[in-house]
Amino acid sequence: MIIQLVQNIKKALESELYFVALSSALTLSDICGKAARPTERSSKKRYIYGMTKR
Repeated sequence: MIIQLVQNIKKALESELYFVALSSALTLSDICGKAARPTERSSKKRYIYGMTKR
């Protein structure tokens, strides 16, 4: 799912659909956070977890 989303972002950039690419890229961290912590209800906590987890 994530790989497909990244590929779609690249396709949007190639097609000069910059707003589509930007909005998709900005939601990517929340999507990954939800995949990593599906029971966490707080988007903020998922974002912090995703940005600090390495």
